[in-house]
Amino acid sequence: EVAGCFDPSVQAIADAFKKQRRAATVPIKHVFLVGGYAASDFLYQGIQKHPAFAGVRNKAVADGAVSFHIDHFVTSRTAKFTYGVGCSPHYNSNLTDHWERRRTQYISPSGRIMLPQGFASILLKGTQVSEQQEFRQVLVVERYSRSEFTSIEMSFLAYRGSLLKPTWMDEEPASFTKLCTVIADTSRLVNSMRPQRSLNGGIYYSLDIYVILLFGLTELKAQISW
Repeated sequence: EVAGCFDPSVQAIADAFKKQRRAATVPIKHVFLVGGYAASDFLYQGIQKHPAFAGVRNKAVADGAVSFHIDHFVTSRTAKFTYGVGCSPHYNSNLTDHWERRRTQYISPSGRIMLPQGFASILLKGTQVSEQQEFRQVLVVERYSRSEFTSIEMSFLAYRGSLLKPTWMDEEPASFTKLCTVIADTSRLVNSMRPQRSLNGGIYYSLDIYVILLFGLTELKAQISW
């Protein structure tokens, strides 16, 4: 009785297969069913008995071959985009692009001259990526008081433009897409942070952090460590 419930599905699949076979310009040698429903033994048995699928080989062989190919494919792949985070590089008047941005410069808590709208790449487009391989970039976070270090927020971005290693986000703003925002609880570090003397004689605090990307089988993980 249960098997009979699958008859309409089997017939619908058979009709779709015959339609595809008539429209194809080359002989169809393989048929793959995907999704959770395709794993049903009742459905598979119905297909095996249907004349439209005469000659279909053992399901386990096909499943194994497809699984091997997919697993191998996702464990070694190439990054389609450049991934990174926004940053503020130190101003260097010897660099042409810095000189052109001199009017946007500002003074950081440490007293250094900085430029906004920078981009720090973590993973470049075209890089070969293995399963669970870690990519990281070091950044320095500066603030005027320890109370500002209760948390650190960082947005991870994907650059979809044509440049291999973009350095400024405002040159192609439409090419940058936010992937996620990570907020790290750093409140336990506050009391252990020591004051530092800035270049202009003031007091500031800083923390070296790593922004990290990991590529799993089916997801991208973003982390902050210190």
